[in-house]
Amino acid sequence: EREREKEKEKERKMRPPPSWPSWKKKKKKIVERTSDDVEKEQQKKVFHGIKCLKKQLKKALNFEVGKLKRRINTIESSASGNKNTTEKTKEITTEKQLVAAKTISVEDLEVVAKMLADACFKQIVSKKEEKGKGKFLLSSGDDEKKKKKKKEEEKDVYGEDLMSLLGVRA
Repeated sequence: EREREKEKEKERKMRPPPSWPSWKKKKKKIVERTSDDVEKEQQKKVFHGIKCLKKQLKKALNFEVGKLKRRINTIESSASGNKNTTEKTKEITTEKQLVAAKTISVEDLEVVAKMLADACFKQIVSKKEEKGKGKFLLSSGDDEKKKKKKKEEEKDVYGEDLMSLLGVRA
């Protein structure tokens, strides 16, 4: 009898008190999704991705501006009177980079974020389609040519200053 009493006490301790509300479990409904629903969900995901990318790009830009300011200050403080030609060129290039970083607006960041989000989403969709077809994901020479062409187009559109700030190398 003692064992039974101990088991009952354990059960009482495991259960929540009767004053706590108890909810019934919801039955999962099977809903057929139409292509419009799927497109809406995809648009929501892309919008959220753009929002996150924009936020991170803004952070990166602020970090880059601070880093360039520190670099200029160290160059100026290290060579207060005597400046070599290399130090002068370093200072001039960092000042140019700083001006370029400060001229980038929020709208520019939003455009870059949209491009990145669209590219990521297209890549994910294409990978899912390829997996569905049973193809292997191998990179061919065509993909590399497309990437080089795209980088060249981005350089033309945004200029080398923005691309260098984002860390994209030619």
